Amino acid sequence: MAFVRIDRNVYVYSTADIRIADFFARPDLDATYKKGNLSVDITINNFTSSAMANQVIDISLIDAEGGKIFNQIQQLNASSGKQTITVTKAVSSPNLWSNETPYLYTLLITLKGHAGKVTEIVSAKVGFRKVELKNSQLLVNGKRVVVRGVNYTNITLLPVITRIKKQ
Repeated sequence: MAFVRIDRNVYVYSTADIRIADFFARPDLDATYKKGNLSVDITINNFTSSAMANQVIDISLIDAEGGKIFNQIQQLNASSGKQTITVTKAVSSPNLWSNETPYLYTLLITLKGHAGKVTEIVSAKVGFRKVELKNSQLLVNGKRVVVRGVNYTNITLLPVITRIKKQ
């Protein structure tokens, strides 16, 4: 008889009847790389069989120094099951993310229930960048990036191929 055990820490936690099931943040830049746009898709899951009115989603973007860039409040009447909302906000003159200066903002999403009681808070680090391929060049925020990777070989297989063709 074989015994099975778990060789790592396992955590069990409980959530409220209504919660943030998932979110996806899409920071983007305009063509001049001067103005940003943050779009956040938030999926709310209501585990009850009835709709829950007067829910509030508070979305904040905080810079690396702790200053609040914006705060967007969205009212929500959560129907039973999953519901996705999209919030889009313009960001003027964002600090750009690059591999030399990886500036990250903190996105904070707060779900509040009745009388403003906080139900759940989630956060993520986001950076404003635009990655493009133009004229066979990789550009990050309009600047050329050279990628040096592994498994690069500087040999030619011409003599081997010639020998194979002769046989």
